[in-house]
Amino acid sequence: MEAAVRAMDATLQRVCRRLDSLEERVDAIPQMDATLNRVCRRLESLEAQVDAISQKVPDEVAFDKLHDMMQSLQEALAVQQTNIANNGVKTPIPATSCVHKATQAIDKRRNTVQGSACVPSPAPANIVPLPPAIIPVELIPSPTAQCLNSAIPPKSIQKPMTRQGTNDDDPVRAGSTASLVDKLPANSTKTTDPPQANENPVAVVPRQREPPAAGASKQHSKVDTSPDGATNGHGLVPVVPCRVLWLIWFKVVPSSSMARPLCVLDPLTLQGNDRKHFDNARSVVQWLIECGLIASEQGALCAMATQELMKVFLKALAHCLDVDDGEIEAGGRPVAHPSFRGMTLNQVASLNYVAIATSLGSWPSRSLVPDEMEVRHLAKRPRTDTATPSSIQTTVDHSRGRLNPLKLPPSTPNGLESSEFTYPITTCRHLWTLWFVGDGAVKLGPLRHVAYLGKSHAHRGRQYAATRVMSRMAATAVHLGLADSKDALTHWTKPMLVSIFDQVFGCMVGVQADGTTLVRPGVEQFTHGQVDGMTYAAAEQLLSRAPTAPNSNSVASNSTNLFDGQPLNHSLLRTNCCALWRLWFHGDMEAAVPLEPLRQRTAACYSNIATRQRWIHAKFVIEWMVKMALANDLAASEDELAAMPPSTGEHAFALAVGMKMDGSLSHPAFKTHQYDQVAAWTHLSVYNRLRRLKPGSIFRTRKSPAKLIKPVKMAEPMKITGLMKMVDSSASLVQRTISCHILVDFPDATCRDTWLYWFHGNDNDVGPLRLYTRRCTSNTKERCIKAAYVMHKIKTAALLHNVVASDEALSDLPREKLLEVFDGAFQRFLDVDATGACLRVGFKAFLFEKVAVMPLEAVWKMLIRPRGN
Repeated sequence: MEAAVRAMDATLQRVCRRLDSLEERVDAIPQMDATLNRVCRRLESLEAQVDAISQKVPDEVAFDKLHDMMQSLQEALAVQQTNIANNGVKTPIPATSCVHKATQAIDKRRNTVQGSACVPSPAPANIVPLPPAIIPVELIPSPTAQCLNSAIPPKSIQKPMTRQGTNDDDPVRAGSTASLVDKLPANSTKTTDPPQANENPVAVVPRQREPPAAGASKQHSKVDTSPDGATNGHGLVPVVPCRVLWLIWFKVVPSSSMARPLCVLDPLTLQGNDRKHFDNARSVVQWLIECGLIASEQGALCAMATQELMKVFLKALAHCLDVDDGEIEAGGRPVAHPSFRGMTLNQVASLNYVAIATSLGSWPSRSLVPDEMEVRHLAKRPRTDTATPSSIQTTVDHSRGRLNPLKLPPSTPNGLESSEFTYPITTCRHLWTLWFVGDGAVKLGPLRHVAYLGKSHAHRGRQYAATRVMSRMAATAVHLGLADSKDALTHWTKPMLVSIFDQVFGCMVGVQADGTTLVRPGVEQFTHGQVDGMTYAAAEQLLSRAPTAPNSNSVASNSTNLFDGQPLNHSLLRTNCCALWRLWFHGDMEAAVPLEPLRQRTAACYSNIATRQRWIHAKFVIEWMVKMALANDLAASEDELAAMPPSTGEHAFALAVGMKMDGSLSHPAFKTHQYDQVAAWTHLSVYNRLRRLKPGSIFRTRKSPAKLIKPVKMAEPMKITGLMKMVDSSASLVQRTISCHILVDFPDATCRDTWLYWFHGNDNDVGPLRLYTRRCTSNTKERCIKAAYVMHKIKTAALLHNVVASDEALSDLPREKLLEVFDGAFQRFLDVDATGACLRVGFKAFLFEKVAVMPLEAVWKMLIRPRGN
């Protein structure tokens, strides 16, 4: 036990000593920072000293003159040596000479020339030429150079420093010093020992620099449009080609001077040209991300390998320049982008990013209306980029080439009416919740409330792509029975939407039981994970080019293209309106080639022009039938019509052409024919008949826009009539099975009697009135709307207080039970107490029995405008 305690004590002591040493290192960090600052200041002073010394070094011309002078001095010394030898004076010739000894020799020569009159000239035979004296030049580093070598860190020794306006890596300049040494004798380049303290050696340093060329100081203010570009020399943000920018923006390149990626730089710490270069670089990268359909996060791009990152760059640049994927490797075809007209893909990639940002900012974007977007062929459809992922907080304005922050004004609740709003670039999974719920953390969405964006070409294309994808997914959810209608999805919560996304999206792409393989024609070359990771714009393009979605249960993987093939072409050519209704809403899964509902497609899905025109004509006929069916209360929305049986098409067509009891038609385009004849026509013949009419007479029930109910004047006296006021037999109510399109007059009755007529009708088989809520005459339409409002209130109270089990059970109850339900629900609605008095605001002055026999319009008036009793 004691040994264990001692061991633990020793371990704790070692830990304490280690902590003390770590604390000392942490405390020394500020001192290291101060030392680094002093070293930087020392380097700046040394650089200034080097510049001052370099100005004093003679150039090559001065060295040539010095060499010639040395040769002349050697010749003079040889002549003097010969004269001395002839005169008998023996003076030793030094083996080496210095500059000051050469000066002494010049003085001796001057004296010899002055006394040449008394000295006889030597005979030519006695003149022996001597070899020139060797004058060595000692290359000894000066104290300044020694200090410079010891102060510069190893990184600066390995790689020369660059300064603005110069190019120290120039091989011509780098070899200038070597050329000077080459002119010296071969044995004069050796380095002697360092000089002593009392000596003054001659230090040889590089020659003086040439003055910079004119305009060199303005090299940063001009845009270099050369393909290769050039670095900006001294600065944190270099000016490099676009492909190099993409690499150094996300990664650290060993050959670059950048110690960290550009994406992590703080622009607030940059000044001058560095800030301008960083803004241009960020705008170009943002342009590639948005127009190139890149949905990866910034961290994912930084973690990619260099080859994979460059593949992403080429594909994104091709999308930005509207180049097909098959032509990326060629790279020699001129691009169609207006800012780079006449250039190839490789040439644009070699431009420096400043030139690209300037070109993008100089070309205004062309406005494009939504109709033109839909008519254009899918292969020429604009490349729609997106939501900005969570890591990207800025958007680029392509028409001006500058960055705009994503601002959401507080005046609008969701920021959707802001002129600076842009659709985010994200996946279908994220867009699914943004479309119906939004994102409360960043105050974005729901995106379905966004109106038409009159912004740039890319922003509008992004909005149209999101709308098409979400409409297709909502229709699939309704088709699978996961939602009652498209409108029902707007009331779902985020967890509910997330729970059905995999099933809906999997049905759209035809995912198999293994969760990876896709069987939808045109998508089978991808996996489920790859399609799930695409942006919604890329997914929309892929799904639009692919044939119709497979069945949710099973589908053959070798299905043919159903849209451009002959089966659909002939079916649209020979189909009548009733059969077209079945194909449009329900498809034909029993055919040899299964056909999904045509309403899930768009005109851009058909590459064949003739098939596309027939689809447009079929859509016109279906819209005409749907509008007439909705106007006659056959359903409340188009989604409800799609959920009805296929036989509903016959009823909708009869309402559209205005069929009468004798089979004649009231529609102006078919009034000379019978119903059986028109029902046998193809939908193309019906289309041609409708197009001959004036635009206002096609939909004959749309005479004028709906009018609001006129307010009831409080001073108007109430009319207390009998139990029911019926009209003459020529305009009486009719049964539900007889010509439902005939207009009727809505009766004026008490609230209790209207409740009976609403669900049962009267003893003469007139009613139920709920089937005629929008087919009454113009004289009683206001009375019809008021009755529907009051009946809905009483029915809601009955369901809320469990007076009746369901809404469908009301129509099955007998008259006595139905009146009991009315009394119980109406009493709960009016808050009747034990004495029979009503406690609801507006009815406090009346008893329940009196209110039950009041006219319906009087009850409606007190509900809409209650008095303060």
